[in-house]
Amino acid sequence: MKNYLLALLCCVFLFSCKKDVSVAPADITAESMLDATDDSLSVLTMMTKADASKFEGAMLVNQDTSFTFTSRVWQGIPTVTVARNGYIYAAWYSGTAKEGPGNYVIVQVSTDNGQTWKENALIINPTNPKVRFFDPSLWTDKNGNVLLCWTKCKNKLWDGVGGVWYSQIKYGGGRMMYSTPRRIADGVMLNKPAESNDKEETLYPISVWRINMAGQVNDSGINIFRSFYDDVARKPGPINQVGTIPASNFLLTYNEHQIVQLKDDSYYVLIRGIDGVYQTTSKDMITWAPVTKFTGIPATTSSRFFIGRLNSGKLALVINDSKSRTNLTIYLSDDEGKTWGNRMLIDSDNPVTYPDLTQDKNGKIHVIYDFDRFGKKNIKMVSFTEADVLSNATQNIKRTLISGLQ
Repeated sequence: MKNYLLALLCCVFLFSCKKDVSVAPADITAESMLDATDDSLSVLTMMTKADASKFEGAMLVNQDTSFTFTSRVWQGIPTVTVARNGYIYAAWYSGTAKEGPGNYVIVQVSTDNGQTWKENALIINPTNPKVRFFDPSLWTDKNGNVLLCWTKCKNKLWDGVGGVWYSQIKYGGGRMMYSTPRRIADGVMLNKPAESNDKEETLYPISVWRINMAGQVNDSGINIFRSFYDDVARKPGPINQVGTIPASNFLLTYNEHQIVQLKDDSYYVLIRGIDGVYQTTSKDMITWAPVTKFTGIPATTSSRFFIGRLNSGKLALVINDSKSRTNLTIYLSDDEGKTWGNRMLIDSDNPVTYPDLTQDKNGKIHVIYDFDRFGKKNIKMVSFTEADVLSNATQNIKRTLISGLQ
């Protein structure tokens, strides 16, 4: 009997040492946890469904040899952030033949400034076939924590409620670590949050889509949430809704809004509409100016964009400079968005879509986007400096294919 138990223990030990390539439903393993008792960002007031707080997913690490996750039919909708140590984290989603149940989130990381990438370092995979994980968003907070949000919905492309989830992630020792996934609000948060000018608050652009997927009209909302930093825990504190931007239902689609605080402490928001980009402002995030068409550049299309502040203090806007999803361009403004005088064309292909931007401590700007989601399946990144944009030095752009076909 003793020999049998000894043999069994040896088998368990050997199995636990194998590389995790399983794609079956899995529990969150202790060896990959950052903080199993982490309650930051959690809020209990938004649980509108009985099962809303159930994760119904698995956090799978080191899936680079898994055929299930390397043979993707399509992929797109990327996000990027850079950690204090210079590691670049990228995420996007794929799964099944199109957007819908079975979608999963992919996270990859580069430890050499984008030269090479650890493929499928983390997969956030639904364990319920009716569940969809999508629209990831990455950012690095003021204390250097790398945070990842994604959305969960059930039974269809959009279930009227959604649910934004988050986990803190960190790559080291050849594998991704993460904190317990937690639900923080109804809705979708595609674009990364913004910090307040004093860096004491984080502002979250979370929306509830107004798209009719089940024969009824859903309540919609272009919402702003906020959390205050917990300086003791050195993490964002609980998140709560601040206000809702009123807009005509005619204008609303997927919203995909993004917020930035201006230097006069007011707030500026750009919103995706049915025929281009719209804008509004507020002094308190409760009362908002009427939503009007964004006219800062000659033409916009109904697609995601990025707006945020660079290290220098200038505002950066990455957007399709067209009425279609082509001519991805970065603009800079040194007068708080009143004018966008400096520009540099990033990519003139079609379709080039859904940009996100991050900047490292040395000033290098990285912009991620997708190209031809169902054909080439390209997740691309371009890197350059603010000086390159000011001088329109397109020859200095470094181009990286993170994933997809050449």
